[in-house]
Amino acid sequence: MKIGFDISKMGKPENIVILESPNKIFDLPCIESIKMFRFKPTLSGGKIVGVEDVVVGYDFKLDIPTLIYTVHLTSLSKGRA
Repeated sequence: MKIGFDISKMGKPENIVILESPNKIFDLPCIESIKMFRFKPTLSGGKIVGVEDVVVGYDFKLDIPTLIYTVHLTSLSKGRA
């Protein structure tokens, strides 16, 4: 699963979009998870700037006997591919 978003000057994710999804059931939990992320502000030329086109990958594993799923952050990169 891949999720794309921008990071505001305050370090909060915004403009969150699902780029790839194996199943729509995971979309909302992923979006809610991304909303909780916080990033250190980025400096460019001595000024705080936002960052665009960040991509995060998630890998899901379903534990059938207990009906609990776990989420593993698989990647974090710049650029929506």
